Amino acid sequence: MTLPALSARYTVERLLGAGAMGQVFLAHDRVLDRPVALKLLHDGGALAHFEREFRTLTTLRHPHLAEVHDFGRTGDGQPFFSMTYVAGVPLDRWAAALPTETRPNSLGRLLLGLLSALDAIHGRHMLHGDLKPSNLLVVETDGEASGVIVDFGLVRPFDLGRVDGVSGTAAYLSPEAIRGDRIDGRADLYALGIVLYEALAGAPPFAGADPLAVLHGHLHLPIALPPTVAIPEPLGRVL
Repeated sequence: MTLPALSARYTVERLLGAGAMGQVFLAHDRVLDRPVALKLLHDGGALAHFEREFRTLTTLRHPHLAEVHDFGRTGDGQPFFSMTYVAGVPLDRWAAALPTETRPNSLGRLLLGLLSALDAIHGRHMLHGDLKPSNLLVVETDGEASGVIVDFGLVRPFDLGRVDGVSGTAAYLSPEAIRGDRIDGRADLYALGIVLYEALAGAPPFAGADPLAVLHGHLHLPIALPPTVAIPEPLGRVL
C-alpha cells in the first residue's frame, strides 16, 4: 500500500482503524527501522482537534501512553503524525479471555497503570474524553499485562468549560458530559469505571441500539454489578 509523500520514509502495511475524522495505518519507518502507527486526517474541518491531539501527546511521556514521533503532510496536504505502534488487544477482548476466578485481580493490577497514565494527563489539565475498551490496549510481555491508552482525538483542556453538544461514546459518557456541564478529569474516571464494570460483567451497565436510552441510564439509573459477579471488596470500593 502506498500513500502520497509517505513512501519515501514509510512502508504502509495495513489499515488499523478508521473514524469520522481520519484513519490509522500500521507502517514501517525505514529511517528508524521500527513499526509505527500513522494517523492521517481526512476531515479538514477537524484540523484544530488533530493538531491539539498531537501537541498534547508531545507533552506526555508515560509507559502507559502511546508516544508520538513526528508530524507531516502528504503530497496533497493531508496532515499526519506517527506514533509508537502498540501491538495490543482491546481491554474487553483481553478481559473476556481471562478465567473468571482470576479476572478481578488481573483487572485490578491493570487498572493501576491506567490510573497512573490518567493522572499524567489530568496533571496537564487535559481530558482524554473518549475512554472505552477499544482505546485501552493490553500488551502482554513475559506473562505480565499492561494497559496503554490510545486515540486522543477528543482530547481537550479542562478550561473549555461547557461542551456544545455531546462528544464521545454514549455507553461511557459521564452525567456531566451528557448535561453539557463543565467537565474535568472526573469524566475520564467515570468512563474508566464503566470500562471496568463491562470487563467484570461482560457488558456495560447501559447499552443498546437507542443512544437516548443509554444516556438516560447514565443520568437517572443506579449502577450495580449483577449479583452473580463476585469481586474483592477493595476493587468494589474502587468501582
